[in-house]
Amino acid sequence: MMNISSKMHISNHKHSYSYTIIWGPFLKRDGSYIREKFNVKRCNECNYEKRLFTGDWETFGLKSFNNSLSDFFKDKHEKIAKKILVDLLKSNNNKRWSSWKTSLLKTFNYESIYHTITTLNELGILIIRYRKNNTRIEHHDIIHLYYNEEYTREIKTFINVAEPVLPFWAKDPFPKIKMVPTKPESIQIYKILTTQKHLYESDNIAVLENDAGQKIVSSIDSGLAYFRLIKCLYGLIDLIEKSKTESVKTFSQQIFSDTKVLTKNDIKKLKNLLGDTIVSSILRSNFEEILVSANFLWEFCGNIGNSNAFKEYIPIPREMIYDIALLSWNAPHLLIVENQELFYNIVKEQLLNRNDWGVLLSYGFLSSGEEMMIARASKYQLRNIFIWPDLDPYGFEIAKNIADKFAPYSNLRIFLYGFLENDFESLPVHKKMAPLDIQKVDQLLKMKLDPQIHRTLLKMKDTRLKGEQEIMIKSINKGTFENCILKTSIPLYV
Repeated sequence: MMNISSKMHISNHKHSYSYTIIWGPFLKRDGSYIREKFNVKRCNECNYEKRLFTGDWETFGLKSFNNSLSDFFKDKHEKIAKKILVDLLKSNNNKRWSSWKTSLLKTFNYESIYHTITTLNELGILIIRYRKNNTRIEHHDIIHLYYNEEYTREIKTFINVAEPVLPFWAKDPFPKIKMVPTKPESIQIYKILTTQKHLYESDNIAVLENDAGQKIVSSIDSGLAYFRLIKCLYGLIDLIEKSKTESVKTFSQQIFSDTKVLTKNDIKKLKNLLGDTIVSSILRSNFEEILVSANFLWEFCGNIGNSNAFKEYIPIPREMIYDIALLSWNAPHLLIVENQELFYNIVKEQLLNRNDWGVLLSYGFLSSGEEMMIARASKYQLRNIFIWPDLDPYGFEIAKNIADKFAPYSNLRIFLYGFLENDFESLPVHKKMAPLDIQKVDQLLKMKLDPQIHRTLLKMKDTRLKGEQEIMIKSINKGTFENCILKTSIPLYV
C-alpha cells in the first residue's frame, strides 16, 4: 500500500497561489545554530502549502570564551580576524562577500582566511550565510558574512576600537520640541521623551522599555544606540504631525546627516518600543523603486518607454520619477495597496485586467513621487482611485490622507476598499489591538464618517481586534475580485 505524506494535497479545483520567501528561526543542530531560507507557495482557496528550501542557510557556533578573542588567534590569523571585524563594523554589517573576498586575497592566502572565518563562526562571533552550488555535488559557497551583534562589545575590545568622538546629534539628546503634538502617536512619543529627559538629566541613567517592561536600550550600556533611538523619536513626531512618510535612508540623512547611521537593528528596536504598525506606516524600507502595473507610455531624456515591454510590473527608480513625462495612461482605475506580497499576488496572478486597471504599491502615506505619477495619469484616462489599506485605524488614516491630497482633482473619484464590517468579520485571522490603536479609533470616531466606516471602526473597538493586508490575500476570489472592488468600495471623495 502506498504511503501518502500528510503534506500532499489532492484537489480538483484550480489553485490560486500566493508566494513568499521566509527565513526560518535559528535552531540548535549538531553544536551550531542554523536557520534556513524557504520559498513558500500557498493556495488562497484551500490553504495547501508547499515549502521549498532555497539552498540558502545561515549558521553560527556555540563555543564559549571567557577571556579575550586574542586567545584564539595568533600572528597572521589575528590580523585577518581584526581586518574582517573592522571592515564589518565600518560597513554597518553590510559587506558584499564576492568583492570583499577578492580584496582580502590580495593580502592574505585563502587557507588562512578560511581558517579565521571558521574560528570566528565556531565562537558565534561571525554568522555565515551559505548557498548551495548547483553546479557541483555536495558543495556550498559562502555568500555573506556578518558579525553577531550580541558580541559587539567583545569585538570592539579585540580590535582596540577607541572611544569615538561624540557625534553632534548625541551632544544635546533632548532639545525642546518645536511643535505641540496633536495626534495620539506623537503624544505617546512625546510622553516617552519627557520621561527619558527627566531620568537622563537626573543622573545620566535612562532605560527605554516597551509596554511589557522589556528593556530595549539603556544610556549606560548600549553605546550610542540609546541616543540614536531618542533622535529617531524626535524625527517621528515631526513626520507623524505632518502625515509624511520617509525611507529609512532619507530619515537617517535628515536626522543624523548620514544615510548609514540608522541600522536595521535600530528599526527593530523602534518597532519593539512603539509597535510595528506605527513605525512601518511612517518609515519605508530602503526600497528605491516605485512598483506599478499598468498600461502606459512615458518619455525620459528623449527615449520612449512602453510598459507592455514588462511582463507584470515596472520598477521605476524614485529619483527618476520626477523627470518622466507620461505620454499616455490607458487604465481608468487605479488600485493602491500597502503590502508587497499582496501587490505581487494581484499582478502575477493577473487578478485585474491591465488595460482597465493600474496597481500601485505604496508603503503607507504616498511619497511625493507617487503623488506626481498619479496626478500625471489623471490627465489621461485615470478617473477612479481605489485604496486598499490594512483593516486598522492607521489604514483608514492613510486612505483618508491620500483622498485629501487628491480631493482638488475634480476629474478623480476616490474610494476605500476592503473596509466594510463584513470584510472585518470574514478575515480568517485577526490581531489584537494595542492601547494606542484604541486611542486612534476613538479619535477617528469623533470625525464625520461614512456610516459603513463608522461601523467597522466601532467593531474594531468592541472586539479590540484588527486585520493586516498579509491576511487579506486569502480572501481574494479571482473570479469576482474586480466586481467586488467596484461594487463594495466606499466613496471618500466623489
